[in-house]
Amino acid sequence: RVYGFSSGSNSGGGIALGGTASPGAYIFREIVSGWECFNDLGLDSLSKQWETGDILTRFGGIRSFFSKNPMRLWSYYRSHVVASVDDESGLVKLNVDSYDPNFSYDIDQKVVRFARERLLDAGMLAYQAERAKMQSQLDIDKNNLANDLNLMATFQKEHGIADYDAVYNHTLELLNHYQETRVNLDSRASAAQFFAQRSQELAMLKAQLNTITGNIEQQSKSINKKLAPLYQEFSVKRQNILEDVNVIQMDNQNIQDIEQLAYRSSYHVDIVESPMKPTNPTMPYALYWSVLTLVVSFLLYVIVK
Repeated sequence: RVYGFSSGSNSGGGIALGGTASPGAYIFREIVSGWECFNDLGLDSLSKQWETGDILTRFGGIRSFFSKNPMRLWSYYRSHVVASVDDESGLVKLNVDSYDPNFSYDIDQKVVRFARERLLDAGMLAYQAERAKMQSQLDIDKNNLANDLNLMATFQKEHGIADYDAVYNHTLELLNHYQETRVNLDSRASAAQFFAQRSQELAMLKAQLNTITGNIEQQSKSINKKLAPLYQEFSVKRQNILEDVNVIQMDNQNIQDIEQLAYRSSYHVDIVESPMKPTNPTMPYALYWSVLTLVVSFLLYVIVK
């Protein structure tokens, strides 16, 4: 039975393939009779086998007008390897006629395998261009990520700082500490002004306050002139890397989605009944044609006489 992804499967087993007939069943039939399937079986092998019959039915005999070109062989193949669809049950039946049961059995299996692969690839072929486009975009985005990583590595090596987050945050914490210390000293100095006897302590506090103020100004200048611009550049490069990673993740997800969609758009084959290997000929073609020839000859003789 040939079914699409959405139609499900309840069967298992053979050359008859079963359920309500789907478009895939008719595609299967066309694949079997097509040139690609015929050519895949090997023209020499087919010709060699079908030339072994009697002169009336064999390939290259009367039936093919004593011609052995590939087009005649293809026509002979289509009359001896036939896939038929049962519209009511949806089953596809494959029948192979030859002069050797082993040959019929092998052709049966090869044809089913070829048609199954073609049906399974049908979905991917339909979305192949879209997937190739997505893969190309993924390659571009990976190159962008590699370039941004190289720029970041060069930047860090040039300025000798691996983690600007840690340096920048540490500097800000130090600056905040100086600010808090200055406020504390300023408060103590203001309180000490009320006590003349503590003028020596007041002078010491003012000296500490001046030192802290100098440190704050020095750190502020360092941040404004050097660290802040470097940190800003570092942040931009880091953001570019994060965006590249996110884009690549989305590209991979898009490719997975298109592959799933392609799989769901393909057809699948369940074997309902395995290929049968006949042990006896189904019809004595030589005798059949001989008797038919005698009967026709006798009728012509009677008519003419």
